[in-house]
Amino acid sequence: MAERWYARLSPFMRHQFTERKSIILFADQPDFQQNNITLIEGEGTGGVTESARQRVVMPHTGSYWDTHHVLGHELVHVFQYDIAEKLAAAPGSGRSIGLNGLPLWLVEGMAEYLSLGRDDSNTSMWLRDAARRNDVPTIKQLTNDPRYFPYRYGQALWAYVGGRYGDQAVVDVYRSSLRYGFEGAIRRVLDVSTDQLSKDWAQAIKDAYLPQLGGRTAPDSTATMVIRQRSKRGSEYNVSPSISPDGRRVAFYSSRDLFGIELYVADVESGKVIKQLGSINSARHYDALSFIQTGGSWSPDGRSLAYVVYENGDQTVHIYDVDAGHETRKLKTPQLGTAADPAWSPDGRYIAFSGTVGGISDLYLYDLQNDTYEKLTTGRESELQPAWSPDGKRIAFVTDRGDGTNLDRLTFGPMRLAELDVASRNIRLLPIPAPGAKSVNPSYTPDGQSIVFVSDRTGFNDVYRMELATGALSQITHVQTGVLGVTSLSPAVSVARNTGRIVFSVFDRQGNDIERLDGDATRGTPVGNALAVASPGVAPDTSRVAVAQPVNPSPGGATNTTGTTQPQPAAPGGRLPPFTPRYTSTIEGYLADASTGLPATTADFQPREYSGALHLDYIAPPTFGVQTGGFYGTQFGGGVAFGFSDQLGNNNLVTILQAQGDVKDIGGEVMYTNLKHRWNYALLAGRIPYLYAYQTAPYIDQQAQSYAIQQGIYRLYFDEVGGILQYPLSISKRLELGVTGIRQSYGLDVYTYYLNSFGQVIGQDRSRPPVPPSRMYAQGQVAFVGDYSTFGFTSPIAGARYRLSYSPTVGQIQLNEAIADYRRYWFARPVTFAIRGLHYGRYGRDAQNDSISYPIYLGNPQFVRGYDYNSIDPSECFSSTTNTSTAQCPIFDRLLGSRIAVASAELRIPLLGVEGLGLIRTNFLPVEIAPFVDAGVAWNQGESPRFGRFVTGQEARVSTDRIPVVSAGISARINLFGYAVLETYYAYPFQRPDKKAHFGFQLAPGW
Repeated sequence: MAERWYARLSPFMRHQFTERKSIILFADQPDFQQNNITLIEGEGTGGVTESARQRVVMPHTGSYWDTHHVLGHELVHVFQYDIAEKLAAAPGSGRSIGLNGLPLWLVEGMAEYLSLGRDDSNTSMWLRDAARRNDVPTIKQLTNDPRYFPYRYGQALWAYVGGRYGDQAVVDVYRSSLRYGFEGAIRRVLDVSTDQLSKDWAQAIKDAYLPQLGGRTAPDSTATMVIRQRSKRGSEYNVSPSISPDGRRVAFYSSRDLFGIELYVADVESGKVIKQLGSINSARHYDALSFIQTGGSWSPDGRSLAYVVYENGDQTVHIYDVDAGHETRKLKTPQLGTAADPAWSPDGRYIAFSGTVGGISDLYLYDLQNDTYEKLTTGRESELQPAWSPDGKRIAFVTDRGDGTNLDRLTFGPMRLAELDVASRNIRLLPIPAPGAKSVNPSYTPDGQSIVFVSDRTGFNDVYRMELATGALSQITHVQTGVLGVTSLSPAVSVARNTGRIVFSVFDRQGNDIERLDGDATRGTPVGNALAVASPGVAPDTSRVAVAQPVNPSPGGATNTTGTTQPQPAAPGGRLPPFTPRYTSTIEGYLADASTGLPATTADFQPREYSGALHLDYIAPPTFGVQTGGFYGTQFGGGVAFGFSDQLGNNNLVTILQAQGDVKDIGGEVMYTNLKHRWNYALLAGRIPYLYAYQTAPYIDQQAQSYAIQQGIYRLYFDEVGGILQYPLSISKRLELGVTGIRQSYGLDVYTYYLNSFGQVIGQDRSRPPVPPSRMYAQGQVAFVGDYSTFGFTSPIAGARYRLSYSPTVGQIQLNEAIADYRRYWFARPVTFAIRGLHYGRYGRDAQNDSISYPIYLGNPQFVRGYDYNSIDPSECFSSTTNTSTAQCPIFDRLLGSRIAVASAELRIPLLGVEGLGLIRTNFLPVEIAPFVDAGVAWNQGESPRFGRFVTGQEARVSTDRIPVVSAGISARINLFGYAVLETYYAYPFQRPDKKAHFGFQLAPGW
């Protein structure tokens, strides 16, 4: 596939690679999400091209056509990166913006257009939705407004440019954008402004699609509404509906809670949500839900629901008792990488599902009685979305077997329906609704005589009904947009096994609603007969494959040329404007050509043993500076870092060199990490210098008979070597172990400057007074860490975080540190109530040795606000003695200790933010307001903290007991363009009677 894509893209992009590019292909989505090259956040990411080495990282999706598309999309990115890199490095190239300086619609939309072309029923659905609502985005909106999906609209915009100016203009605009920006490039290449291009494109969309909407129903009036998007702006997922056998309840996936997707159960008649199977506010018994390519399935009695989750690095099926409100079972499928599309048999004993091994998908049957499973299909073709017949003898499913699919030539026909006889394992390919049209998401009607499914036979995704005996086809929906989930293969329709009620997901306002049909409305309008197409030699088990007998074909519909790699619906509903391009499409030409660039045999590729050799990933921008003269003589500073890794990111090496002051202040660190196995480990060695400067007040030097000033530079060196071990128990919990050997040494340089009566330096001395001897010790750590929190713009807003750690130090320093930190966040849209409990303590012989470590300061704003060190005035101190240089300051002293306990509570109110996360909607500088209460107590070994004693006034001024300090106030946090979070607070400290409410600041996100 990759060689063919290169043969297509290289002449089109007018660029050749000068070195090999890596493609890291994982067997399935769960393995892909665990890659060590780049972070993957959820299953919504289908592939990644990382910028450092231009590596393509992607999974096999279980569908060869889908994998082929994702690979083409990512290889376009490789060309984009390589062209940008070579342009920036070319002599005399001048200014280069770089790929990261271009908007997503340009980059991602171009990758979609070059890999899919202009025939795409999914993208055309988005355009029809925008046209009917008069909300076609301008190029400026695509660039700045995140509401408009850059992939779909970007693909459509490039299709318009290609149709109007020729496909080569797409490459010309991209290349020119790297130098002049996209607006300048559009003006230079197309001789039109972005504003005018936006208007022309919007008009072309309306001219193409609005006439097609006549005779079709608006998406919100196609059927009876069950689940409506809660936001007027739309863009909310309500997808993959699964209706209970009695038709009374529907399970569905929704983004209504803003943060990811959750699974809900609702009453079909009222639409009221009656159960939520998970929440961002609570811990989960799995790592994440799987929802894009799979749905749920009800047990025959309607009590339990089977659904798919990610757990322990795999995709598996869980069973949830909806009435009891808890999970009851997990299917044991250890040999499978994924298990998706569960379908419960009518007798309740079996669950059929689609599983993958090595990227190849097949149907499997799980025996719930014996906890075993078996394989139902064989071969390399895709087998997805099983559905049981009412008598339990047949399973309908989706496959790419049939015309157009030849895996030796890597050609792929459209997805179609087939039936499996459970007893004999024989497969019968069902008629197709039109040549080249996809057919997905089958469900049997209660009588078992018909199948309800989704097809794009007209370019619109609609619900159809096909009689199995005759092939008679009826169209159930005629939606102006389409019946579709997240992708073209996502489940979108479900039929109640006992009643025949149909629920489906309909696209509207860039999101999805769920609607229902009952009675005669479920039969649809006859549109002719489906078409049987022969499929010679496309399946390894051809002895078990039969083809439905020919019936009368339906006129029109979609077309697909045998031997292409791209199903091409010719129906106008699935084509992107302009419908009649001015120029012959280069992209359509190479998509229709399956032979060019395809290697003759696999023998051309010689497998080699993987080498884990390290290669340079990046060099952090080096800095260097020199200072000569002055009090301290010649000084220099600067730093540089190098990062290395192998191709898979399993082995990583980072080296850091940092200079400050003079030669002895040079420090550095080397760290090696190994992420190959579940036990991750790191080895490190380094020398870290810390410099502290001080200056004395002027004094009279009796020996020199002049004024003098002393300036000192105190140095603290840590030479260390150690190791760290981590074991992830789940996606939200891990165990940490570590040990480090440390040599701690000291240095002190004192500079004495002699001054005359005018303050001029008349001489100087440099001395090196004695310092404490170096110390040798070892520091260990064991920690249990959990984090299932969701972070907002300025602080966590849902879930929880916690850390329990114990760090012993042995050798010439004997010290034990313990941390117990728990933070909990309850989100009730749009506000969050947050609490925290923290204990940080030092124990052992050297716990209070100030020459080893400073006391813990409870007044740090990260602990208790309102008691910041810089806000305390000497006048607040109470002296227990008079006429002496030693005085107590209870206000300050009670804030220092070797142990602290802290409790905090906040109500976090998003004042400014995006929709759903801001009372006032804005895309810039999110602001959070948080009324708070902080409390804490600090104490030392041998002292007893008075946790329950709350004192104020004079008693707080004079008490030397270890009493709690409390503050209350209001905080405002501002996200500074994603670089930092600035917090300003107004706090009243109850245990500072001479200090009223005052302002404070800190640069840190909320706890």
